[in-house]
Amino acid sequence: MFPEPENASAGSRAGAGHSLFRQFNSMLRARGCTVSGLTTSALLQPEQVELDLVHINWTELLARELYFGTRWLRLTARAAGVIGEPADAVLRAAVRRRLRPLFRRHKVVYEVHDLTSNWLQPAGAHRLDRAVKAVILSEAHGWIVHEDSCLGEIACPPPAALATCRLGGFDLFHGTAISREAARASLGLPTSGRVFVYAGYSSPRRNPRELVAAFARLPAGHHLLIASSNARDFLPAELPANVRLFTGFLEDEFLRTLFSAADWTVMPGRHYLTSAVVRTAISYHSPVICAPFGSQIDMARDAALWLDDDSASLSSRLSTAATMPDAELARFREAAGRRQAERTWEKFVAAYLSLVTRLVPNTSVRLDASAPDTASSSAATPPPDLSYYLSRPSAAATEFQRLLPPSAPKVICDIGACEGEDSIRFSRLFPAARVFAFEALPSNQALVRENFARYAADRAELVPLALSDRLGTATFHVSSGRPPELFAGEDWNYGNKSSSLLPPAAGPVPMHGWIEFKERIEVPTDTLDRFCAARGLAAIDLVHMDVQGAELLVLRGAERMLPFITAIWLEVSASELYRGQALDRDITAFMRAHGFALAHVELLGNATGEGDHFYVNVRHARVWPYLAAKRFAALFSRARFSLGALKNRLLGHPNP
Repeated sequence: MFPEPENASAGSRAGAGHSLFRQFNSMLRARGCTVSGLTTSALLQPEQVELDLVHINWTELLARELYFGTRWLRLTARAAGVIGEPADAVLRAAVRRRLRPLFRRHKVVYEVHDLTSNWLQPAGAHRLDRAVKAVILSEAHGWIVHEDSCLGEIACPPPAALATCRLGGFDLFHGTAISREAARASLGLPTSGRVFVYAGYSSPRRNPRELVAAFARLPAGHHLLIASSNARDFLPAELPANVRLFTGFLEDEFLRTLFSAADWTVMPGRHYLTSAVVRTAISYHSPVICAPFGSQIDMARDAALWLDDDSASLSSRLSTAATMPDAELARFREAAGRRQAERTWEKFVAAYLSLVTRLVPNTSVRLDASAPDTASSSAATPPPDLSYYLSRPSAAATEFQRLLPPSAPKVICDIGACEGEDSIRFSRLFPAARVFAFEALPSNQALVRENFARYAADRAELVPLALSDRLGTATFHVSSGRPPELFAGEDWNYGNKSSSLLPPAAGPVPMHGWIEFKERIEVPTDTLDRFCAARGLAAIDLVHMDVQGAELLVLRGAERMLPFITAIWLEVSASELYRGQALDRDITAFMRAHGFALAHVELLGNATGEGDHFYVNVRHARVWPYLAAKRFAALFSRARFSLGALKNRLLGHPNP
């Protein structure tokens, strides 16, 4: 599957880490499929992978790779904005040539989400993406559309293998609906008046400025809620008192409340083949105001006020919605409920697997998720395999490789090794290094030993203790649990990755809604300083640390060694998940005081501010080229962004 369904570190608008993909992935695995994430390099070099079928979703990551990776393609894409169709034809021919090995080697299914990108920049990359979409549409062995009404908008004739897979309810991602009254109270809204909701990424094709202007013409007493990370770029500085703007990352619970409060959801964008906003609104029985285009025609049938092409249409539909009698509004809500009931994830996956069996006739999959008989299947079920995880690049490993050549590191410490996954990865990437895997939990220690033996990690050594700021013993809070959305499949051990020397800050309330801490054990502790002295280690090249809030304890126990450590990758959080946890700003202050510079930040994208920091020791000359390259890239990116923003203001936005 492309983009990778479980890669949360890539941009979400490019599809990676999307809740929809993770849900789809989980349901496929429950039906006997093995799902792997594909990188852009795997698509462009398909001989590297052996697969039954390649499933392509959004294409933006591929287009971006081609645009920035091939200079003549980039120049042609820029020229296409001036020359037009002749250059577009050259782009399509070039893309077809690059992707020909993929279509010859593998069966390819294209899930047609849209016909043009809603966000990709710059203009040349956007133009190239249209060529990528056109080529994949024409060459794919099978298509997936989300409603039958999508087909009328696609100029290319469909392949013989075609499936209509209607998206299931998005309330699975954001939470079960609450009452309209409770949602309004939570948002501080009065019970009177109609509530209109605008949500999602803003663009010239979906401009909230037009909506605010049309809404301002309504009589007083109604409310417009705008939830969009970038809406401020399109809105005036001053908004009416009854218009509220929510920006930044919005938690699922807030989105659930927002759509539960909505009398109408407004999606003013035209020519969106599938609108996730409309599908989310229908999931919460909110009727919509949108254009009759693509999947919206069937998805919102009888639950929509349709927009025309003329500019006055939006004002007219808002007025109709605001003055509609309650009984008529109730009929629209009932129609939305019927559309929601017709569309389930079980039907989505069943339609998809029917397409798969047509393209790959010898596959063995279950069209439902009923579990096989455990008596006959338990012996045949293999143990969880880390091969897929190890085959995917991690953010930490990527930065380590940029910093040091493979032969340079001699000592690597993986602190909080869990099952030894990253220790194995580092031992493969840096074959000259000794890797010390520190892990305190006895059950995880057994898994580390097993995995080291299975993957022949001969230069990796388990150190069965917890690193801290003192020698002795400490209480270890053991995590367990299983999320409702099995984003990494049935076999993944979700619960063993959050244990800590620190107690959870929320007490008995499950962390993130599912991680529990029912057990406490005593574990031995030591310091990194004492360990290095006992082993005769004068320096450490790389430290990888994931100790669930206890980072500062480990660092304080390593103060003598810190001048001799080249780089440290560690997990951080902007909010207290564990009682007494040092927050990201505390870690940064400590590291700067000890001569380290923050070189890279990897955010997981949730409201707690969880992510990773990569620090390099500025006293080590071998980090200077890496730091210089990082800072030059940042300056170049800021300059390009500033120039692009200036050009857009002067000449208008480049996207259609």
